[in-house]
Amino acid sequence: MKQGFRMTLLLLLGAALLLGGLAGVWLSPEVIQYAFVPPAGKTAAELQALLEDAREVLQESFPLLTLHGQRSGVTLTAGTRSRDDICLYQVASGWNEVYPRRFLAGRPVSPLEAAEGAAVIVLDERTAFQLFGDTEAVGRSVKMGETSLEVIGVAGHSRRIGETGAFAAWTPLAPAADMELTVLSAPAPADASLMTLFETTARERFGAGTLISTRKEKQTVTMILRWVLLLAALWGMAAAVRRVKRLGSRQAARIRAEKQHRYPARLIPWAAVRLLPVFLSVCGLIAAGAGLAWLAFSPARTFPEWVPESLGNFATWGDRFWSLTRKAAEPMTLRTPELAELRFWGALVRWGTVLTLMGVIRGGMAGKKRAQEKQRENLR
Repeated sequence: MKQGFRMTLLLLLGAALLLGGLAGVWLSPEVIQYAFVPPAGKTAAELQALLEDAREVLQESFPLLTLHGQRSGVTLTAGTRSRDDICLYQVASGWNEVYPRRFLAGRPVSPLEAAEGAAVIVLDERTAFQLFGDTEAVGRSVKMGETSLEVIGVAGHSRRIGETGAFAAWTPLAPAADMELTVLSAPAPADASLMTLFETTARERFGAGTLISTRKEKQTVTMILRWVLLLAALWGMAAAVRRVKRLGSRQAARIRAEKQHRYPARLIPWAAVRLLPVFLSVCGLIAAGAGLAWLAFSPARTFPEWVPESLGNFATWGDRFWSLTRKAAEPMTLRTPELAELRFWGALVRWGTVLTLMGVIRGGMAGKKRAQEKQRENLR
C-alpha cells in the first residue's frame, strides 16, 4: 500500500511538472536574438542607423528585424504616485511586429517615434493602475527622472520569469549608456543555417555578443523527453510488429485450410477480407516508423552543426564532437528574459520526465513482483 502510494505520488508530481513545463515551452515566443552589452557612447540615432544597415543585409532572410534595450529598477512618477521597480524596454522600429502586444487602450510606439526618440511611453496594465488608479492613463504624463513622457498606450503584460521588475513599460530607443542589455531580434527562421548569417551581421555592426535561438532552446530543453518517447515508441512498435506477425500467420493458416473447400473465385474475396486487417496494420506500422524516423532525425534540421561534413570519415565525427563540447562548455554571460524563461520551463520538463519515468518503472517492478508472488501461491 505504501509503495503504491509512492508510485502514484511520483506519477502525479511528474505529470504535473511535465504538463506545466510543456505548456510554458509551447507558449514561449520563437525568436532569434543577438544580446550584447551596448557600446559606450553610442547615441540612439547611431544605434538606429546600425539597425537599418543590418536590415539591408538581412532583408531577404529576416524581413522583420528590430533592436531594443533593457533596463531594470527604473522609477516612474505620476503626481504623488511612484514605482521604482519598472522593467523598461527601449524599442526601435519594428519591435511590435517581432514581440506583439495586446493593447487595452491607446497604441504602440510608432516607427517614426522610435526613429526620432519621441518623448512617449507605453505602460503595462499594472503600472498604469499603480500610477493613475482607475482613471484613463492615455494622454497623461509620467516622469522618468527629469524627463516628462506622454502615455500613448496601455498594454496587457504578464511578468516573465526572466524579468527582474514586477512592472513593465516601453519607450523609444534611448542612448546606449542608459541600457543594461541590448538585443537585436527577429522571428526564428525555419532554416537553422541562417543563424550564422544573422550572427555575423550582428557581430560586425554591434560588436561581441551572445547568439540565442529560442527555437533551438526549445529543442534542447525537451530533448530528454523526446528520447524517452522515442524509446517507448520503439518498444511499443516492436510489440505491435510481433502481434501483426502472429495475426498474419493465423490468417495465412486459415486461408490454407479454406483452400481445400473453396473454389479460387470465392476464395480470393474471402481471403482479401481476412487479410485486410493485416494490410491496414502493416500500413500503420510503416506510418509509425516514418513518424519515429522524423522524431529521431528532426534535431539535425534544427542543429545542422551536429552533422559532420563527411559522414564516412570518422575523424570528422570526433572533431565535431569535441568542437561542440567545447562550445557547450563556454559560459553564457548574457541572458534575455525569453532565454531565462525557457530554461525554467525546460527544468520542469526534465524533472517531470524523470519523475514520471521513475513512477512507471516502480509501477512495472511492483506489478512484476505481485505477478511472481501470485505464481508462487498458485504453485503451493
